[in-house]
Formats: sequence, C-alpha cells, structure tokens
Amino acid sequence: MENEEYETIDLLEVLNAVRQHLTVLILCTLAAALAAVVGMVLCLGVIFLQVMLDNKINSEEDVAKYLELTVVDVIPEYEGGKKK
Repeated sequence: MENEEYETIDLLEVLNAVRQHLTVLILCTLAAALAAVVGMVLCLGVIFLQVMLDNKINSEEDVAKYLELTVVDVIPEYEGGKKK
C-alpha cells in the first residue's frame, strides 16, 4: 500500500454531534407532547364553556325551576314510528 492519508476523527467531535442530535430529538418530542396537552386543555375549555353557557330549557324540571310554572302535558318524542 502506498502512503495514504486518513483523516482522523476526534472522539469528542463525534460525541458532541451525537449529543446535539439527541438534544434536538428530545426538544422536538417535548414540544409535540406540550402541543398535545395544550390542545386537549383548549378542547376541554371550549366544551366546558358550551355547557356553562347553555341556557335552553330541556326538561320539565327546567320549566318548573326557571319559569315557576307547572307542566300540564308533554309531547312525546317519536323516531321512525316508534316511541323513544
């Protein structure tokens, strides 16, 4: 073999490159996890607001509670010819 010059690789350079790669990977994973948690909290907040701001009268108890009236009769719900 002739005199071939090989470039020597410093072990510290390799370790620094691996550490930087792992740091970026960990930061990306943490950012994705944080985004998922923030998204879930926002969804739960919107659902909570929808429930709290719902001011419809849905049942006989709501009529008695909010309007202080007695319920004389109720129209039954039918679906496809059968009572629900």
